[in-house]
Amino acid sequence: MLKDGMTYMHEHTTIDLSKVKNNEDCKLDVFPETVREFKSLYEKGVRNIVDVTNIGMGRNITYVQKVAKETGINIVFSTGFYQDSFYPIHVFRESKEKLAERMIMEIVEGIRGTDANAEVIGEIGTSYNKWTETEQKVFEAVVVAHKQTKKPISTHTSIGTLGHEQVEFLKT
Repeated sequence: MLKDGMTYMHEHTTIDLSKVKNNEDCKLDVFPETVREFKSLYEKGVRNIVDVTNIGMGRNITYVQKVAKETGINIVFSTGFYQDSFYPIHVFRESKEKLAERMIMEIVEGIRGTDANAEVIGEIGTSYNKWTETEQKVFEAVVVAHKQTKKPISTHTSIGTLGHEQVEFLKT
């Protein structure tokens, strides 16, 4: 999964949260600049980037694969659902079992018909100072997916809140 060398553990090669945030500055899709930056990182010894852009965050697998090919950096893909405000509608409607199944499929079979398999479950987040019912369901689905695949989990807090609660939940 990882090459020898430094690893950046929480990055977004491309992301699009602009619609939810109603702000074009929340869209990263500048291929030449990304390639230039990643080549510079490669020169400094970075060999791996864990890209935690997941379902509902404007993930673009083909774009990321092209960046990896142009730069020589091993980009590790993730699966999961970020945070309540950014969930696709199906997250609210589906059971934790179905959500876990979606993540497991991306790990085992590949992401949306590509040859890219998710190696990390993340970036799974909680809202600022509150853990919504749907976020709880997603965390429960993550545990199911983790137990079946043994893939590591990466979480995200909102302005540092609920980090301890996330750890306690995942320890049980």
